[in-house]
Amino acid sequence: MNKRKSVFGAAIGLAFVAIFSVTALATAGGGVTAGAQVRGTLTQDVKVNADRIKFQTKGATDVVVQTTSYVPGGFSGWHTHPGFVLVVVESGAITVQVGCSFNTYSATQSFYESGTTPIMARNLGTSPVVVRITYIVPQGSPVRIDVPQSGAPSC
Repeated sequence: MNKRKSVFGAAIGLAFVAIFSVTALATAGGGVTAGAQVRGTLTQDVKVNADRIKFQTKGATDVVVQTTSYVPGGFSGWHTHPGFVLVVVESGAITVQVGCSFNTYSATQSFYESGTTPIMARNLGTSPVVVRITYIVPQGSPVRIDVPQSGAPSC
C-alpha cells in the first residue's frame, strides 16, 4: 500500500513539474485578445505567378485568418510561426521586434513574418490596436510556436 502511494505521489509530482515547467519557460503575452480562427485548406500544390507576385506550395496547405486586438501596453510574447504570416494593421500602431530589430506599423500598413527568429509584437501607444492576420501554414500546423525565455533575444 505504501509503495502504491509513493508511486502515485511521484507521478503527480512529475506531472506537476512538467506542466508548470513548460508554462514557466514560455514567454506568454498579455493584453491581447485573439478572435476566432477561420481555417481552410488548399488540398493541391499551388504554383501561381501573376502580376509580379509568386506563390507556391508543396502539399496541402492551410490558410488561416484571424483578427487580434491589443490594449495599450499589450504584447504577444516571444514566438515564431511555421510557414509565413501576412498582417494588416486595421487601427492603431503596432511595434514588431524581430530579433533585435524594431519596426512600427500604423493603420493600413502591412507586414509579414516568417522564419525562426523570435518575434514580439507590442502596442506601445495609448489607443487599442486591431490587426487582421493571414497565416499560411502546412496543413494541420499550429499558427504560432511559443519561444521560451531562454530563446528570446538579449539585445
